[in-house]
Amino acid sequence: FPSHDTEVSSPRNRGSFLKVHVFPAGPADVTDEMETSLVILSPENSHGKGDGSKAVAEADRILNKRGTQPRLNRNALVFLASDEARWSDLEEALRRYLAWKGIVQRSEELSLDPFQESQAKSQLDQADKSVSARIPETFCHLLVPGQEDSKGGISLRSIRLSGEGLALRAS
Repeated sequence: FPSHDTEVSSPRNRGSFLKVHVFPAGPADVTDEMETSLVILSPENSHGKGDGSKAVAEADRILNKRGTQPRLNRNALVFLASDEARWSDLEEALRRYLAWKGIVQRSEELSLDPFQESQAKSQLDQADKSVSARIPETFCHLLVPGQEDSKGGISLRSIRLSGEGLALRAS
């Protein structure tokens, strides 16, 4: 995300999590630690109504394996997933941000006068604020592993979150 990609890299923004894994490509990218870690699932693995969401499937995949080995500390992971219905709003805000950022960066090339350049910077600032507001609205589903289900696997309970700071509110 624009200026927000370092939000969870700082220790003070990780809440009580040892690590925060942002958009891992697969189970091998998530370490197997005894301390609790947060996995922020990519938007392709969003959570919708019901238990059959892509987020639940991906979380289950990560919980069961770490590469080719079984994961030992399955109860030390929690997952944060985007809301399937809210993703399009965030995506639109990101597109608007990137468009205004491109205009501001190319203001000389586009021969913008000082007033137009000021307007473009103002629009960029508004777009950045819009993205900042939509990130917590979109990434609002915390998937927490629980007792094994009837099939012998771990069940995932979904908790809807609200507020600022992805990792802080998840912890």
